[in-house]
Formats: sequence, C-alpha cells, structure tokens
Amino acid sequence: LLNKETVPVHFGHNFLRSVFGLKTDTADLLPLLEHVDKTLHTKLTYILSGAYAELGDTLQDVLEQCHLPKTFVVSESHCQELVRSTPLLEGGDSMEVTEENKEKFVQLLLDRILISGVANQVQYFQRGLLRVVPHELVQRITGIMSVKEIELMLCGADGIDVDDWEKHTEYENGYSADSKVVRWFWEAVRAMPEHMRAQLLSFSTGSSQVPSGGFRFLQPELFTIQRVGVTDRFPAAHTCANTLDLPEYTSKEVLEQHLRFALEETGDSFGLR
Repeated sequence: LLNKETVPVHFGHNFLRSVFGLKTDTADLLPLLEHVDKTLHTKLTYILSGAYAELGDTLQDVLEQCHLPKTFVVSESHCQELVRSTPLLEGGDSMEVTEENKEKFVQLLLDRILISGVANQVQYFQRGLLRVVPHELVQRITGIMSVKEIELMLCGADGIDVDDWEKHTEYENGYSADSKVVRWFWEAVRAMPEHMRAQLLSFSTGSSQVPSGGFRFLQPELFTIQRVGVTDRFPAAHTCANTLDLPEYTSKEVLEQHLRFALEETGDSFGLR
C-alpha cells in the first residue's frame, strides 16, 4: 500500500471485506463462497434449488452424498474422527436439517466459514495492517474503493497482457522496438505459457505480479531491455531497475533456448546462478 508493491497471493473477497471493515450482507455470502470453495458452492446451490427431488432423492440423501452434516453442525477439520463438530447454534447437534430449515442451515454454515470462523485471524491481520498503514488511509481506501479494486491494488492484475508489456517497455544501449533481436524476444514471450511469462516477469523485476494499472505503473522504472553485444551469454537481470540484459543472439531459436534455460535454472531467484 505504502510503497506501491503487490503481493504474490490473492485474498478472498470475504477476507478483504472483513479486514477493511466493509459490511457483508447475508445474501452476498453464497456468491463469495464461489471464490473460496467452488465445490462447496456447487453443493449448497444444488441443495437450495431442490432439483434433487426431480431425481427421486431426499434432502438427507443429498447431504450424505455431498458429505455434509445432517444436523446444524460444522466440522472444523477434515479429520472428523479427531476433531469434534461445532454446533452452528445452541442445540444444533440435535437439530435435523429439513426442507423447511435448510436455508437457515446454509446461511449459518456460510457465516461460520466466511465470517465468524475466521474472525480471530481477521482481527490479528487488521492489527498488523494498522501497525504499518495509518488508520486514516485505510478509512479513505474503504470509502472510495470496491473490494475488487482493493484486491487489484494489493495483489495486481490477473494474467499478463504482453501487448501492454511491450507497449510500456524502454530500450537501451543500441536496442529499439524495431531491432531484430527485440522482435524475436516478444515473439518468444507471446509463445510462452502463462506460468513461464510470470517466471520471466519475476526474473526481470523481482515480482511475478502485474501492477493493478498495468505495466505503465511498474515501479521504480519501466521494464527495460538492454543490449549486450555478445552472443555466448545467457540473459541476466537487474531487478532493482526492472532491466533485462539481452545478448545480441544470431537467431530466434538461440534466443529462445538461452532464455528458457535462464528461466528454468534460476527458478524464483534473480539473475543467474
């Protein structure tokens, strides 16, 4: 937030809403669950729809098939035989889930998973956040930004737009956008799978995340490709300046081989071993 750096993780919208003090309506919990647990979201949506009745199944049959409790309880662990279930309300362990109360069961379950069940973690996270970010700034953020915008600011954009990357790239030491080696480089980047593009971005800048506004907001400098007048070296990076040293290779194939080797051998480290 303070240094315009992104973090390589995406937080659930329900978690961000709680951390930044944004109110979550009960009706919003089921859509939020889809971003946290798609499988459970599908199961609960199916139960609420009642479509199973057309197949001759009962609610109790479906709860068993979905590995969901038949009473108002929730398991706090995948090892149910080791950890006792927690009632969703007083006397919940003896209250059977029925057609008449299944909506209440789903709402209580959603609240437990997304809100009350992580309340302690949210509290500690908030406490840590406010130790480094002024409370006034947090309030300003929540007053003018949506949860999605907060996520973009913290975590960066999903995916890597190569056209945007190329558009906001500078060239030094004799290279230009029209240089043959530069054209080969961008052709190679476009042919890469998404995970390898992220590796290249991390190799060159120290982060695999794209700033929320795109590459023109890359800090502290725009991405730069710098010419190296040799052909027998591997690409190297200066992450503090977002600069990639790209040798003047003799062919596109040689460039791709050397670039791939550099990315595969360095992993998550910067520069070359």
